[in-house]
Amino acid sequence: MTIVKSLKGEYQIKNGYGPEKAFQVMQEHWNTYITDEDFRFMSSNVLTAVRISVGWWIAQDQTPSKHFVGGSLHALDNAFTWASKYGMKVIVDLHAVQGSKIGNDHNGTRDGFREWGDSNIKDSGSHRLPSKKAKSL
Repeated sequence: MTIVKSLKGEYQIKNGYGPEKAFQVMQEHWNTYITDEDFRFMSSNVLTAVRISVGWWIAQDQTPSKHFVGGSLHALDNAFTWASKYGMKVIVDLHAVQGSKIGNDHNGTRDGFREWGDSNIKDSGSHRLPSKKAKSL
């Protein structure tokens, strides 16, 4: 087990702060980190697409695993809305799969432990995003 000095990644935030505080921390992040203004800026500088990394748990956003915070799908929907508004495309990158293939905090790991290949990997197959905006683009 690795002892971390700061909370990084949604897994560590949820488990470090607990469900209520983690939800507040993540909501603040989702509401301020990327905004409509960022999409306007990118579009005005001739960028035509944006890549958005998501974790496997986004497919369970309505009822997330106990280790993750629900609400990220709304942030993804916002990105699709803003991209459409400014004539941009969105590339959704499945950046983290269940079991953490590399053990980094951005990959949905609890403490750097790699579980890739363990029995839970069968549950990490392709997921459909229940996003209304994703379906419409």
